[in-house]
Amino acid sequence: MVCNICGSNNTQLILNTLDYQHSKKLFSIRECVRCKTRLTHPVPEKLDAYYDKKNYDSYSTRNDYFGKLYSLVQKINCSYKVALIKKHGGSGLLDYGSGSGYFVGFANQKGLDAVGYEPINNAKVKNVYKNLKNI
Repeated sequence: MVCNICGSNNTQLILNTLDYQHSKKLFSIRECVRCKTRLTHPVPEKLDAYYDKKNYDSYSTRNDYFGKLYSLVQKINCSYKVALIKKHGGSGLLDYGSGSGYFVGFANQKGLDAVGYEPINNAKVKNVYKNLKNI
């Protein structure tokens, strides 16, 4: 298996798990020895089948109690991740599978150089791309 980030073919098995929700297939999580990126193996053939866009919470803009609570938790989570990156001297990030692009936009607002890769969605956030070649 070749790492999508650094191109190394040296990976190690982290765990095997079933996809309980959709395909019921067995997948491996492997870690690139060089850059520590974790990869799903095998890569699902139709990735968009794993995301119900109508009901997928990170894309919702609900104005009810759950929507407001989700938004608050999302902001707290993003703040924590940005603080952690800055604490360890990081100044940029690649959000691989960035969904709606919320975290990329948030990180850029907080002074990080953030870009995202999202192969399924058409994120309406600057610096989120559908093709890795554009990054």
